Amino acid sequence: MLKYDEIIKGMSDSEKIRLLCDVRSLSERRIKGLSAWRMDSAESLGKGVFPSPFALANTWDIPLVGQVAQLLANKAVEADADLLTVPAPRVRISPWRTALSEDPLLAQALSCAYLAAADRAGISACVGSFGLHADEAELLDREPNERFLQEFLIKPYAQTLSREACAALISLRELDGAYGG
Repeated sequence: MLKYDEIIKGMSDSEKIRLLCDVRSLSERRIKGLSAWRMDSAESLGKGVFPSPFALANTWDIPLVGQVAQLLANKAVEADADLLTVPAPRVRISPWRTALSEDPLLAQALSCAYLAAADRAGISACVGSFGLHADEAELLDREPNERFLQEFLIKPYAQTLSREACAALISLRELDGAYGG
């Protein structure tokens, strides 16, 4: 079950912490016993070829997004990527921030379309960009609303992550007042 147990025991505390805090560190340098791996994002693979995931989301056309997602997942496989980061079901809270959609159900459906495409292509996928920027947290702190938090923040991520095709979730780094989850 723990085939990497000896490797983990041989890691320094700083290596363990770095790996837990930023899985991308595996692609930057090798940890003795673990092979380096490559991580791509659907957004970067589609730049210059397709509209951004946010622009595609505005079409409300889930099958179209699924077709684009499939092409991007296939492209990641052809590039020998080990992990594909797909757009998160991030709901727009602040008018100054980008998000997949203003509708939580649509954001979830679109994120799941990317996950399903990666699964069909045979590549592991993780959901990216979970967290709140300082201005978003401030908006929510002014008038806390448990139902809003549940419906617009927690539920879209929870239901997306419950899919078998989802390998992980990436949180925002603590930069510029961001609060990662």
